[in-house]
Amino acid sequence: MHVTMLLCLSLAAQDPASCAERLAALERRVADLERARWSSGPAILCLDAASDLSPLHPTRAFPGGVCELSLVIEAGSASRFRELTAVFVAVDVGAAAPPDTEMARAVQPAEREQLARFRYHQEQPLPPGLYRVDVLGDGAPWQTLRYRVLAPDAESEPAPAVFPLEPGRSWSYDFVQTHAGSELRAPLRGTVELRVAEVRDGAARLEFRRDGELVAGEWWRSDERGLVATRRGLGADEVALDPPQPLLAAGAGAQGWSWPNELGTQLGRQWGPLELEGPWGRARGVVVRTEQAEGELLHVAEREFVPGLGLVRERITTARGGRLVARQELVLQARPAR
Repeated sequence: MHVTMLLCLSLAAQDPASCAERLAALERRVADLERARWSSGPAILCLDAASDLSPLHPTRAFPGGVCELSLVIEAGSASRFRELTAVFVAVDVGAAAPPDTEMARAVQPAEREQLARFRYHQEQPLPPGLYRVDVLGDGAPWQTLRYRVLAPDAESEPAPAVFPLEPGRSWSYDFVQTHAGSELRAPLRGTVELRVAEVRDGAARLEFRRDGELVAGEWWRSDERGLVATRRGLGADEVALDPPQPLLAAGAGAQGWSWPNELGTQLGRQWGPLELEGPWGRARGVVVRTEQAEGELLHVAEREFVPGLGLVRERITTARGGRLVARQELVLQARPAR
């Protein structure tokens, strides 16, 4: 009784705003610890994978509306097995299925130097609830990863596609480019600036400068349907994109699209709002994955957008047969200058 009374008095003496601030800080700390745990270990659950099979947005809390997810297993840990098995189980999804229903089972050989990736897909969104994936090594239990699919949030604001494209707006990014099999070559590092050079007829011309040198140019247009690229190139080499290339779709939830182009068809998928963070800060935003084949090469771009702020991260991975060829990454380091 005395402990309860002292606790009540202690809570009552605190300022409500201070309590709310401390609670928010505690929630952020717990989220950070969860993300660190989700992003490490021999087996990682994620929204999808890059072209070299590395995980894209590791998580154990999948947004409502997802129809698929991926499991990535690091090569070093799995190399002691001859084969790996992933068993996807619906632990508790209410009336959608009986408890502990096995949804799928897949087997693949383990490779010594390559990541393993299992992909679960179904045509309809996964029901909200609790799930797990059991990973077996040579038929024996090895790893169990529990996760959940959240209920669609009807009150969640659609992720606005309105991109801040005012003249003179700019963003500065840390740039890193690496190539596989080039141990003697250090990663190329620099600074990339993205600047809105002009706005004309509802579209903005953006300049990409690396360490001050102009290297690329594009025209972007943002409206209630989303963000698209309408032209690409510099000067006499500028060409129209017909149809325009989708970069970011309006609206919340999981969605996808395709874009026909001279190389074939680019496939795009988008999830959000999701919790994103980086040197620029922390906010709810959108993750976009695009995939483009070019002969034996597969290019996968992973981009993170924050409404009102813009592009905060981009990672482009090129691989051949699941093996890395090259990777480049942009990370926003500060709020954009005006």
